[in-house]
Amino acid sequence: SPLFVAMITVSFAALGSSISGFSVNPARSFSSALFAWVWQGIWIYFAAPSLGMLGAAALYLRTMGPDRVYCAKVFHDLQSPCPFPCRFSQLYEKG
Repeated sequence: SPLFVAMITVSFAALGSSISGFSVNPARSFSSALFAWVWQGIWIYFAAPSLGMLGAAALYLRTMGPDRVYCAKVFHDLQSPCPFPCRFSQLYEKG
């Protein structure tokens, strides 16, 4: 998964920027739009990451089921309390 994400990011940066002039960093896109005073299409740099995240979460819930969601936190140390409604310890006990 990390290798796939890296390959996608590199291919977007190598191919997409020369075609459409996009950037991967929304802050950089906003600063360019601010100084050029061109606001057409800037909304996509802020809406797409959130919509993509929500779409991926909905797809995961639909395909895997809500019983496969253990926690929203990516890395757990099991020594500190989790701020989310967490079921990670159940997964850890199953082995």
